Amino acid sequence: MQLFSIGLFELNMDGTKVTDENGSPIETYRIEDIVSYARAWTGFQQGSNKRGGTSTSGRRGDDSLDPLGINALYRDLFPKSDLNQGFIGDRSVPLCSDLPPGHALRKGAVWNLLGSNPRPRLQEDPEDWGPDLKRSLDLNPASPLFNKLCSPTWNGDCKFPAKVVLDENLSYDPTSQMTEQTVDTIRTVQIKNAGLATPVFYEYKRQPCVEYSFFRNGVKLVQARNIQGQQTNPSMCGDPRLAIATPMCCSSAGLGHFYCNYQGERMSYASAQQMCESHGEDICQTGDVSEESECGSGATSRSFRSWSSGGCEVHAKVDFSSGDVAIVHNPDPDISGQTFVEAMVDKDSLNFFKVKWDASSPSMNDCLALQSCIVHENSCICSTDVIDHQVFVSTDEISSADELMETLHTGAVDPATFDDGIYSSLGSCNISGVTVYSKAGGACSSLDKDAVFTLEVKSKQYFLKNSISKVHLTGTSYSFRNPVQYNSLVDPEVRDMQFETDETIDRTRIQLLTNLQSPSSRSHPPFLSIRILQRFGLSNPSPGLVERVALAYSEGSYQGIGSGKYGDLGALVAAIMLDDESREVILDRDPSHGHIREPLVKLLSFFRSMGIAFNMPLRIPSLLSLEGDIGQGSFESPSVFSFFLPEFEPNSPTVKSAGLVSPESMVLQGNLILYQLDATWNMVKFGFTDSRQCGDDQGTTFSNWRNDVGDFGFKLQAGRYTNCASTEGDVSLSPAIISYQPSITSSVDKLIEELSTLLTAGRLSDKNKALVKSAILPYFSAGDRGKATRIAQQLLLSSPEFHTTGVSRRLEDIRQAALYESSPQQPYKALVVFVLNGGCDSFNLLVPKGQCQNGDGYNEYVKARGSHALSKSNLISIDANSPQQNCQEFGIYNAFGLLGDLYNSGEALFFANTGVLSKPMSKHDEWVKETSFQLFAHNTMLHEYATGDPYEKNAGTGVFGRMLDKLRLKGYHTSANSVNGGETALTGDQYYNNPVNSVSIDNPSELNKIPSIDNLVDLVKEMNGVGENNNNYLSETFSGRVASAFAEHEANAEISSNPLFNLPLDGADGYGGKSSDSLNMSFWAVARHMKSRVYRKVNRDVYFVSQRGYDLHASNTLSTLFGSGSRRADENERGGNANSNLQRFIQFLKDEGLWDSTAILMASDFGRSLNPNSGGGTDHGWGGNYFLAGGKVNGGKIFGEFPSPLSPEHPNWIGRGRFIPTTPWDAVWNGLAQWLGVDSDDDLDWILPNRQKFGSSLFTRHDLFTDSPVVTPAPVGPPQPTPLPTIQSPTASPVQPTTTPLQIVGNNGSPPEAFPLGLCQGDCDVDGCSGSEFNQSDDYCYGRPSQNHLWIVGDNHVPASAYPLQSCDGDCDSDDDCFEHLKCLQRGGNEEVPGCTGTGFTKTDFCYDVNPNRTPGPTQSPLTYSPTKMPSTNSPTSSPTSSPTSKPTTVNPTPIPSPQPTNQPIEPTSPPTVTAVHVVSPVGSVVGKS
Repeated sequence: MQLFSIGLFELNMDGTKVTDENGSPIETYRIEDIVSYARAWTGFQQGSNKRGGTSTSGRRGDDSLDPLGINALYRDLFPKSDLNQGFIGDRSVPLCSDLPPGHALRKGAVWNLLGSNPRPRLQEDPEDWGPDLKRSLDLNPASPLFNKLCSPTWNGDCKFPAKVVLDENLSYDPTSQMTEQTVDTIRTVQIKNAGLATPVFYEYKRQPCVEYSFFRNGVKLVQARNIQGQQTNPSMCGDPRLAIATPMCCSSAGLGHFYCNYQGERMSYASAQQMCESHGEDICQTGDVSEESECGSGATSRSFRSWSSGGCEVHAKVDFSSGDVAIVHNPDPDISGQTFVEAMVDKDSLNFFKVKWDASSPSMNDCLALQSCIVHENSCICSTDVIDHQVFVSTDEISSADELMETLHTGAVDPATFDDGIYSSLGSCNISGVTVYSKAGGACSSLDKDAVFTLEVKSKQYFLKNSISKVHLTGTSYSFRNPVQYNSLVDPEVRDMQFETDETIDRTRIQLLTNLQSPSSRSHPPFLSIRILQRFGLSNPSPGLVERVALAYSEGSYQGIGSGKYGDLGALVAAIMLDDESREVILDRDPSHGHIREPLVKLLSFFRSMGIAFNMPLRIPSLLSLEGDIGQGSFESPSVFSFFLPEFEPNSPTVKSAGLVSPESMVLQGNLILYQLDATWNMVKFGFTDSRQCGDDQGTTFSNWRNDVGDFGFKLQAGRYTNCASTEGDVSLSPAIISYQPSITSSVDKLIEELSTLLTAGRLSDKNKALVKSAILPYFSAGDRGKATRIAQQLLLSSPEFHTTGVSRRLEDIRQAALYESSPQQPYKALVVFVLNGGCDSFNLLVPKGQCQNGDGYNEYVKARGSHALSKSNLISIDANSPQQNCQEFGIYNAFGLLGDLYNSGEALFFANTGVLSKPMSKHDEWVKETSFQLFAHNTMLHEYATGDPYEKNAGTGVFGRMLDKLRLKGYHTSANSVNGGETALTGDQYYNNPVNSVSIDNPSELNKIPSIDNLVDLVKEMNGVGENNNNYLSETFSGRVASAFAEHEANAEISSNPLFNLPLDGADGYGGKSSDSLNMSFWAVARHMKSRVYRKVNRDVYFVSQRGYDLHASNTLSTLFGSGSRRADENERGGNANSNLQRFIQFLKDEGLWDSTAILMASDFGRSLNPNSGGGTDHGWGGNYFLAGGKVNGGKIFGEFPSPLSPEHPNWIGRGRFIPTTPWDAVWNGLAQWLGVDSDDDLDWILPNRQKFGSSLFTRHDLFTDSPVVTPAPVGPPQPTPLPTIQSPTASPVQPTTTPLQIVGNNGSPPEAFPLGLCQGDCDVDGCSGSEFNQSDDYCYGRPSQNHLWIVGDNHVPASAYPLQSCDGDCDSDDDCFEHLKCLQRGGNEEVPGCTGTGFTKTDFCYDVNPNRTPGPTQSPLTYSPTKMPSTNSPTSSPTSSPTSKPTTVNPTPIPSPQPTNQPIEPTSPPTVTAVHVVSPVGSVVGKS
């Protein structure tokens, strides 16, 4: 639902979110819906790795390409609710009890060819049934069914079609009494033909139908053998109307017999009675069973259930907390007085499902007072009465087809399948679009319960029955609608499970209600439209386009294309391709238009446009194993979430501030970008080769970047093309080459235009064309057209126009990298966040073991965990050392033995039942409604953990990024480091300029070896230079990331070449571990990066490391992930062996002397359910148990409250062993932020905007660590605030110090190099400046302190470029002077301007935003304040600055095309008084004292 059908929130047809009365988006589904829908996916198992009879074992992951199969033993059989307060099976299909007699012989019946094997494929036969058993009906050659299945040719030979659908009711002679006419059910039939050596078998695929979960007059079903009258196998109830069991017939001697027409025949109770009577016996339940009779073979198999003479009541078990219901069967006791009930329907069953109560469900007090009910644990078990009610008496009560769809829930059989005369048509009865059918004697004015209404909704035909079944708790007023279910509890078949799965999928796609009140029906068309539009190149499609595409999908047609039926994908694609918005070229110039192209799409586009040509022999290129190189590989999506998330917001001020997304930016890591650039450069120069040892004349190699996987995964025949040339442009040794040759060689401009058309769809900017021309013109003029073409290709393949689809606009400046210039003065500390992706089953990491005050914690654990419980021998004993815990002895899973050692040595602690929370709550609160985010989904829960901002007060930032922001303002040198993920968590506010660095596990290799042109990298940097204010947002994002990638590569190259930072993996002094283990390599990359901390001049590092594989729905392999390797070690998907990898990393920290200054925090998406699921795994939970380890950690303690009891009685138990967290992550982050150096409550409130809700539950640094309190760095130099290091980011404004000291650096233009002046350079105490004036007549350059500070940028439309005005800009004369939604505040004095700071000037008018939370429009960006002078194209790009503690520094600021910042910038400590201002520009002013 989340990924492929309806999404997380209800949508309008234009894709905008539907909101409630408070303006909050409305969720499409909740946790109970997730649980219900998840049940429809139980039982699936991976298929065998064989195709066409040929084994594919040994081929990489081949079995993952085969379809999944359903194992009926692991399927959840109970009702599943839909999103419309109904059930899967409502309306769509009839009741099985209503199917007409002989339905296998009627119109629409489906028969599938089995061939020579009689075993059915969609139904279950016992494995021990041999070939001699009569398991199929023999068809008489005179049978009409024989003729249909044979499908004879003109000469009488049978064709035996693979599938036969009966197009009419078969007509039999009533006197013939052929067996297929008389039986209740047919499983398979055999056709014997004189021309056939062996019989041919067909299987009957009964039409989809459902059963009522509760029924009257239940009959006891017995199974297998009784011993002296006592049951040895469990019994259950059967609906006597259904053909679901065999007869158990007893003679006067008491011996039971089975009778049948074929082995395994199922029949109704009435037919079973007739069968027994025809053999002179009666139905019984007490006799021993004879297996010697013809139908007795396999009678002891669990596949057999038999009708008996005993009765059986169906009771309802009601959960007090939720009102959910479970089915309980109460059969008559056997002859010995014993009752043995099938576990799934006994009184202890936990198979609850949601029902629609007519009023309310009974409470415990109600249950105690009801004679028909008993209290059992946390539930009420009641006897039931099932009553079928007629809904409509006359069609005069029905206003429309919509009313029928809303009122009637029970499907009916197509009246046309019954014999003539059973049903008659009454026409429409004045209901538009409806046909009414009634049994004989009916009329529009006098309907009965069997009346059928037929209608069509969104291309789907419905048959609705005029009745509703209600379940009444006996003798009470409590009642609910009787659920329906596809699966028989008595006789479950794969066939019905497939039907249920198909219906589940359709429920999220097809609009069941024509008035579109269903959240699933309303949301599906726009949701799907947005997703497909994103894949067609629009990351942020406009609402108008989304609505047009969604309507085309709903109506099934666009400009005559499509079937006219709901859900036509052809119509959807036509709308995308043919809409004016898709084809209008001018929209390319919209800064928010387009997308960043996917890595594989770029690669294939390169192949096609440049004409890849193959020299045989050569296998087909696979493009496999590329995810680690370019971020994407063919057919190798890492999960159902694909390579990137559709709602991903990159660490880019332009995209985030505008409220936009860029999914493909998720794979814009620096090493991935450079791999693709360098590999494409080499393909142009050398063609494609599988060689890994190519180099120049000196024999050096460039295999790391060019041939790591044989040039994008080409697999060549052994011995061919295993060498490559050492001369640029020589492709003679390559099996595939670029065949492109310019069509026009007379003009360099035409060559560039042609390449621009082929590679960038003609979007290459004039500046980049000029750059390409200047690079290739010398070679072109000298006659070397080939080299000129290769250089041009390499440059265009590196341009933002090739990698994105918007129009790029840049200045002449190269983006500057972020580097510290001086060493930090405070000690080093590092935080390593270790995320176990998928949702770690951490209730098997930390287990209550003994010494409990109340109850037995371990026994509670075993009962809740079932098959997943760990034995005490697998637990390392630890002391809780916490009076808050009910049990004082716990155990740590010995698969993670390191953690036990760390805990017992005081170097690790646990946070119990921890998770993301909006506020403290329990199950007695409206916890779903009061939670501000979507629960239990991987991406939303990880997002909430990463942001720590449930109400988005600092939207677009991450919790660790905000920590680093505040640390940097305090003078710390910070670094945010992503190893494999975590960019969201590490992203700070754009205002503070804290870039996220990629830490690669690979050694950086030299780029552009054997170059076509020596300065290629410099030219590529220039092509991706500083963007103009109206640069495309996505182009800005890509180019900024390219600049960062080169900076990271160059810095890493310096680090890796420095022997001080060398950390070999192998050898006696090596780090250790396997290079094939992705988790080991991730920790190794962190270790190597930490060694360079002094070189990087950093004293606060935060690292993000993740390990996949913890989403264990279908297995219990936590020991594998913690302990000895991954389940698929050949692929290292899961990283495996967290225990030894973490141990190796900690040993490095100790050897390096960093263990005392490092903290390792475990995290995960969420905890998991304590109760196992039916698939052998566990499902998504909420609260979990996590550790913190480090040399100075206050270890050996369990913080928070471990749940006790581990049962539904706990106030935070919300079903199936899921717990609402009692410890918020805010509590953990609070202590970590303090330990890192954040000590101000105001700063902590900004970092953790939700922390005040948790009060005393917040942990402090004194709680979590034993080292001394962090000392705030003291100012250095004169008594002024310490200026921050001057650091520039490729995509963000520089860091703003609190104040900047005044300086006299020149006078009257002398010296010339000092002009133009920078901020506070040049006499008065002005905003943002500090220090004493030098002379009353001296003037200073003065910058706007913050974007929301009142500021005059123009007057009477002079200069014209300043209009329309932005928020807090003046002077305005009317609303027309203000941008879009802004208003002009006419002031009579110094009135406060909403949303703005400062007083401005008396009677000066300013624009302001009446809705300050509004997202700025994409086409105009307000000017952004920078503490240094903003450069222009006609002025020098640097200005000298100085500070009291450092020499003047040259700064090259980077203007960014960004909407308003999402957070308020820092304000001066005291507002200045300015009495005279000379306005010179929207950015800077000259201030004079008067």
